[in-house]
Amino acid sequence: MRTHTADAPVWMHRRSIFFKKIFPPDNSRKGVRIHSPSAAGQPWSAPVTETSGSTPTGHGPHGDAPPRRAAGRPFESGTVFRLFGWRKWICRPLAALLWLYLRSLRLHMDAESPRGGAPPPAPRIFVSWHNRSLLAPIMAKRFFDAANVACLVSPSRSAAWEVAFYEAVGFRIVRGSSSRRGIAAARELIRELRGGQDIAVTPDGPSGPLHEIKRGALILARRSQAPVAFIIPNARHALRLPTWDRHLVPLPFSRVDVRLVIRPPYPECGYADESAALADWRAVLASIDEDTVRPGGRG
Repeated sequence: MRTHTADAPVWMHRRSIFFKKIFPPDNSRKGVRIHSPSAAGQPWSAPVTETSGSTPTGHGPHGDAPPRRAAGRPFESGTVFRLFGWRKWICRPLAALLWLYLRSLRLHMDAESPRGGAPPPAPRIFVSWHNRSLLAPIMAKRFFDAANVACLVSPSRSAAWEVAFYEAVGFRIVRGSSSRRGIAAARELIRELRGGQDIAVTPDGPSGPLHEIKRGALILARRSQAPVAFIIPNARHALRLPTWDRHLVPLPFSRVDVRLVIRPPYPECGYADESAALADWRAVLASIDEDTVRPGGRG
């Protein structure tokens, strides 16, 4: 028989059970995919089962056991959560409904913004705020080539649903964040750019603070030397989710104005230092963002 203390009422216990059922399970029952660097420093991406409190076991690229995850290297390795079983099955009809909703939106590109076929050609780095990521699939389908875009998505448990939807509409996915698999994800994104693919990042994701640009996106632009496309969708008739970023959800059939500003490759911008580049990025995003939500915290 279950007992509940005064600090944990029944309703809170039931809510925790609900979220455990909805979100992907931890490592105790089904395997998860992890990406761990090999001893030689090369990326190792074979599926590995990692149980709670134990060492990962599996088969490396040459038949050997995978290396242990280094305790002090969270930016190069980490657990990547994906959907399994019934969660993956129910995601398909949900993704179809979400896609129908996105198709109902009336997207209009700013008259001064270049269209998808205009220069600069791929590869490009698309930069937008995290609270507009819901609209990324329909913008890519409408104005660009979604199959040619690799999106950076957090490896967290809750982001597994977002990954399943993005994959359903044809996006390529790279898993990583500022706190987990950051270095490994950056290497994969640069590899995508060098292979001719566009990439999409949200510099204030995955958990804020709101509208604060982290250095990771800037480092990608500097090392890849790809042009940067700042893209922001604005909607007057929209709802706000109670999340840290007050996520923007336009009403069905409403108008969404998409504004796009292109910056040339990093060396051609003539930035004196990284601070100047960050200031320019903030100014560009502020000039095309009509959001009235005030930044300055995690929400």
